[in-house]
Parts: sequence; C-alpha cells; structure tokens
Amino acid sequence: MGEALVRAGGGLEPPPAAADASEAVYARGVRYFTRWHEIMFGCAPVLPLATQVVHAFVRDHLAGLEPDIADILRAEKARKSPEKPSAVATVRTWLTSLSVAQASAGYTEKVVTEPIKLLLRRHARIQAHWHRRARTRPVTEDILGKLLETCEEGTLADLRDRAMLLVGIDSGGRRSSDLRDLRVENLERRGDDYLWVMPRSKTDAGTARDIYPITGRAADALGAWLGESGITSGPVFRGLRGQRANKGPMGRSTLYDMLKRRARIAGLDESLFSPHSLRYGFIAEASARGHSVFDIMRHTGHRTVGMVMHYANYQIHR
Repeated sequence: MGEALVRAGGGLEPPPAAADASEAVYARGVRYFTRWHEIMFGCAPVLPLATQVVHAFVRDHLAGLEPDIADILRAEKARKSPEKPSAVATVRTWLTSLSVAQASAGYTEKVVTEPIKLLLRRHARIQAHWHRRARTRPVTEDILGKLLETCEEGTLADLRDRAMLLVGIDSGGRRSSDLRDLRVENLERRGDDYLWVMPRSKTDAGTARDIYPITGRAADALGAWLGESGITSGPVFRGLRGQRANKGPMGRSTLYDMLKRRARIAGLDESLFSPHSLRYGFIAEASARGHSVFDIMRHTGHRTVGMVMHYANYQIHR
C-alpha cells in the first residue's frame, strides 16, 4: 500500500467539522506507519491491511520499539523517543489515520479489530495506573512532619489521623486496605508497643501470618487514639461523628480524604498525595537510610524486587 496509502493519506476528506488540521494529522500517521512497515518488512504495505500487521504495529509501539528499529526512526526524526512505549491516545490516532485511508481507498475491511481494541483498553488501564503513580509523592519524613503538625489540637479527629499516619508508615508502609481492615483483635500488646498480626489471606486458617511491629511514636499515637475513642474491639480506624467514633470500619475514602485535607491545611499540593503515599514514603525513607531492598521487602510484604526498586529510586532524584 506504500504509495497508495500515502497518496490516500495526503488526499483525505475528513468530516466538515474536522478541518485541514485533522487531514494533516491523518497524513502524518499514514506516512509514519508506511515507514515503520518498510523498516520492519522491507517493503511498502498493501491494502487492505493485514490484521496481523496492524496488531504487530500496535503491540510493538505500546511496548516500545526494538533498539535497531528505534535508532533508524530516531535518525530520520520520525519520532523523538521511539524506544519508549507510545501513549494509547497516540496509537489510536495512528489507527484512525489508517482506517480513514483504507476506507477512502474503497475497502470495507476494518483496521481496528476486537483483539486490537482489547489490547488498547488493557494498556490504557495500565498507563492510567502508572500516570497516577507517577504523580503521587511519598510521605517522607519532612512531609510527615508537616502533616503531623496539623494534628496537634487534640480533637478526636487529630488523634485518629495522627495514629493512621504513623501506623501506616512506621509499621512498614501498610496499604490503605490494611489500615481499613485492622481490628483490635489483630493487635498484641507488648509493653508500650504492639504487634500487628495479619493473616496472609482471607482463606488461610490463621496458620500463615505476617507480623509487623508498631513501636515508638506510632505505638504512642495508636494507644492515645484507642484510649480516647474507647475502642476495645472491632475495627481500629473508624469514621467519626462529631467527637464519637462510629461502630463500623472507616469508609474506603476516609484515608484518602484525610490525607487531602491534612495536606491542604499544611499548605501542600493535595493533588500529589494519596493513601499510597504512606507505603511509598516508607520505602523511599528506608532506601535513603541505606536499608537493603530485601530488608525493605521483609517489612512491606512485597513479593517482587522490581516494584520496591521503583519506589526506592525516588530518593535518588529528590
């Protein structure tokens, strides 16, 4: 399809609402696909496009091109960083260019098949997830200090929020679901400290357990919260109604809302913080203090080194 597709791309007739700008975008997409095809297969593409070829184009760009192909495209200034995964939105624009070109040439075959749509949806979720993670900032010790300063009035909310922050970080960077599921029955008092005994799954019979110590300032904050709230059984962290704790566990958004509110009061950009910031903060601080990845994993419960390294690398750049 080389010449035919480029010619079709240069002579597209987009809908009246689209204008010349869309036509130019479509033409660039067609030219880029044609050049990729020539590099990959040593020839120009032929209409109608083979589904396997389109699938390979999508798959390779979502994963990042091989170095030898990326080097050629970079040298020709076709793309700035072809070795990096392409955004799903960019790939969809290229596919739209090919669809318009193929339809304009009189072919009825679909360029974007169901398997390709599924691949795009899956990668869209992955990219959205990592985009949120990329924006999230860890609650490192300096940030934690600012958040704790907003919890000094002694209200029940202050005591709860202080305990959630310190337990969430100092016990090994717990997940928000861990804090929500923590019950008094999971705590064993050891002098001034606590042991958090956590079943590894809902299905085991209690024989496989993870144990995380809660000591020092975190233990003090937890004890102050439990004492003032009068909680002796059931969920440890709960929603509040005035100066009274609710009977049930805190809602799924309670920790999220608390972090946003405390960050806002502290004068921080609240959009940069989420419940995951606590777990992220523990790993970043532990790494900055020289703890090994495997020591960190023992505290956080991570099963893979790569995820811990992703978070630990924050300390290198801050």
